[in-house]
Amino acid sequence: MNASLLSLFYLILDKLLKVNKLILTIPLSILLIGLTCISSIKGANNVFDVNLDENAYQSYSKYQKDNKYQKDVNNILSYDNSTYRMELMFNRPGNYNSINNNPMFYSYNGLSHFCSSEKKEVMSYMAKIGFHYNGFFEKYEYGSTVAMNSLLGIKYLVDDESLSNKYKPYFVENEPYKTLEFMGSSPDMKYYQNEYALPLCFIGNHMTSSYVSEGTHIEGKYNIYWYDHFEYQNQIFKTLVDITDSSNQKKDIFYKLKRDMYTICGLEEQKDEFNDIYGMFIKEGSYIEFRYEVPSEGIGENLYLSEKNYFNDANYYLNGNKQEISTYWHKGIKNIKDTSSHKITFKIVFTKKLNNQLIKPELYYENKAILKEYIEEIAKQSSLDLKSFKKAFSYGYEGTINLSKDNQDLYFTLPYEDNVSIYVDGKKMETKKTLNIFSGCNLDNIEKGTHTIKWVYRDRGLITSIILCNIGVISLVAVVILYNNLEEKMKSNKK
Repeated sequence: MNASLLSLFYLILDKLLKVNKLILTIPLSILLIGLTCISSIKGANNVFDVNLDENAYQSYSKYQKDNKYQKDVNNILSYDNSTYRMELMFNRPGNYNSINNNPMFYSYNGLSHFCSSEKKEVMSYMAKIGFHYNGFFEKYEYGSTVAMNSLLGIKYLVDDESLSNKYKPYFVENEPYKTLEFMGSSPDMKYYQNEYALPLCFIGNHMTSSYVSEGTHIEGKYNIYWYDHFEYQNQIFKTLVDITDSSNQKKDIFYKLKRDMYTICGLEEQKDEFNDIYGMFIKEGSYIEFRYEVPSEGIGENLYLSEKNYFNDANYYLNGNKQEISTYWHKGIKNIKDTSSHKITFKIVFTKKLNNQLIKPELYYENKAILKEYIEEIAKQSSLDLKSFKKAFSYGYEGTINLSKDNQDLYFTLPYEDNVSIYVDGKKMETKKTLNIFSGCNLDNIEKGTHTIKWVYRDRGLITSIILCNIGVISLVAVVILYNNLEEKMKSNKK
């Protein structure tokens, strides 16, 4: 508004009063710059005032507490200069809503991300492989398995045991995690290394498996789910490499626990041909308790609870302890702490009247020995020397691979974007989407042996904007010069 009034004032003085342009331009320019500065300051202060009223900013003391963990992140970064991902297992003290962009705050490669403009397909896929998900963020916590940690290259975890966090994964203190010894920011700091973690680039078979969440509708009752979190993770590894048993069947990593028996109280039940239970005329306060026993081959393995078929209007008890299974702040699979008896009870207590509800909690165990077989086989064709690089308008990774099989794909667990290019021995390949959200290319026409590979992201938007800005500036200068020359010629012609 002020700029418009000044422009109008300039035209009036210039055209009507015939004021000298030099005398007119200098003070008005100074005035315009001053008004712009005042406007910017007032706008910034308004933003601060609004956010302070809503407590959207943390105090400096909390920031100092957050900042002390930078030393713990730097411990890992200085310990290992390879390319990997890491995560924190706790909420920062200044974290006001159980969500934090720790990787951005501490400058490390991670998976936790909170952004209203994040791609929905990315968050949806992270939910499909079991990570904590809320519709607009994903967060590393219980919603993960050793298999997915290893596939996605999560090599290090950092924990502060003095901070309470009921969603910490239980599996980190067992194989394949080992404890590292560092001098942390406090005596309670713990560092863990995942010895199964894969590099961010590896070679595997052509990917054919996909997550199927909508199945065949039968008599208006339910959908069949071909894959849940665990079956899909099985399918990913079984597609990438061929690990078979004595009967030539591909091995699973995750196995479902068989339901031993169950007890119901205050509700009617019906069963379908698959022996699935439907709660009919469920009363408030009624419950159903399932009992499972871990088989001998599952003893000592990681245990997980599937998120399928949970209800908002119910409380959940695992071995008699109340659990938060699926809430606003926690969605995803849940690690279960193994007990000495290896007998597990899972009780659902309904807090509201319901009718015709499928009740199907599922528990799984993870066979680490089979997972190790898959990891070692995939690692044979992994890029162990992958390094990052930066240029003026690009960022990427480069390294070498050793191709030893036919019908293979190159996989980067790095985002698939239109601006991503992949090169093998300097030749640009056709980039394709792999594992639903990541990038890769086909290696069918590449000879076996050692090859250089490169993943490059070019910010074409930035390049285009710089070109357009320069064109605008040059055009403006040209217009001013041409206008002045034209004005001088017109004056000469009049004389």
